[in-house]
Amino acid sequence: MQDVQAAREQGLLTNRPFVRLWVAQALTQTAQNGIFFVLMVMIAEATGSTTHLSLLVFSTILPSVVFGLAAGVVVDRHSKKTILVVANLLRAALVVGYLGAGDTLALVYLVNLLFSSASQFFAPAELATIALLVPKNQLMKANGLFNMTFIASQFAGLVFPVPVLVKVFDTYWTLVGLAVAYVVATVLVSLLPRDRAPVTGEDGRGLMLGIWEELKEGWQHIRSKPIISFAMLNMTTATTLILVLSVVSAPFVKRILGIRADDAVYILAPAGIGVGLGALLTQRLHRRIPIFRLVNLGLLGFGISLIAFGSTNWIGRYLASGLPEWAVVQWLLGTVIVLALFMGLSFAFITIPAQTILQEHSPASLRGKIFATQLTLGNVASIFPILFVGGLADIFGIAQVIVFVGVFVLGIGVFVLRHYGGQMGASGTPA
Repeated sequence: MQDVQAAREQGLLTNRPFVRLWVAQALTQTAQNGIFFVLMVMIAEATGSTTHLSLLVFSTILPSVVFGLAAGVVVDRHSKKTILVVANLLRAALVVGYLGAGDTLALVYLVNLLFSSASQFFAPAELATIALLVPKNQLMKANGLFNMTFIASQFAGLVFPVPVLVKVFDTYWTLVGLAVAYVVATVLVSLLPRDRAPVTGEDGRGLMLGIWEELKEGWQHIRSKPIISFAMLNMTTATTLILVLSVVSAPFVKRILGIRADDAVYILAPAGIGVGLGALLTQRLHRRIPIFRLVNLGLLGFGISLIAFGSTNWIGRYLASGLPEWAVVQWLLGTVIVLALFMGLSFAFITIPAQTILQEHSPASLRGKIFATQLTLGNVASIFPILFVGGLADIFGIAQVIVFVGVFVLGIGVFVLRHYGGQMGASGTPA
């Protein structure tokens, strides 16, 4: 453990164990998003059916509902390094399973269920490991880097370069490359320092008999600490919002801006830049602004940005009466880029402090369960935007749906301010 202590005393980017975990996260997140893109291409080419695409999404989310909470118990009972290594090895092997499934969609969905199940154990182990490798005074910066990488990996897997690789090398060789990414990530996490599980499970109860009691223990800890439930509510809201943005971005640029759907990069890229800028600002602002206020500022900012985002449709119609079409499109595009930047900034203000709160205020014996609970809640909450936002946009109009979501987010911001404001001290900790 001496090498861990030495690493913790160094600067963040000279902390080799942290950098290895960070690079492994970048590889695995990019590969995971890239695999989802490849599967969408394969299924769209094979069937052209949105129903089959919904089945793909369902097979991705279902394991988080079934195994998500239990994964937290496993993470707390066993070495996090071991879980990271095994989960990556399994995912590398399952990528080969996608190749073996070929055009048999039933097998593709089965492999995807297994792949997503393995991912449920990796994510809470990874988040809990950050707190083991990084001292408290560097947690905000560490979480900022991980959030920047999270957004960048979505861009890399869904926009560039993975989609380009699919066009150049086809889906088969792209999947081979993504399997290699998991192998490299496995090597990186295998070099992490050894950790000892804070809960050994040596009382003879066995895993299945103890899961329910341990889950209740974790849930009671969440309910008993307002700052923990505050952080989880906001993390769940933010991850759902970014998914809503990804769902509506392509149809928005096509229907409202009148440009190609794959030009959604004009929304996603500025949002990613905003997250990066927010990560830098959050490290400085949290010294002057209580964490509670910073998170609430992010919620309100996201809600206002969404309302303005949806309103560009009506503003564009007004401008169209007196300006040429190219000028209206340019104005709308510029406005959308600025608003996407602010949404990314607001997302960082919500997630980075909230994730830091979970790490700082969760005992080591409960971190896995708490992060698994948050990830499960996020996945459950994401079911609605995945299944219904697109359909509601077709019925009521995409601009109207975006404005409605913005008003809903403002409502959450007001609720958080009123419900938790009296329970937080001036420093953003429980009063």
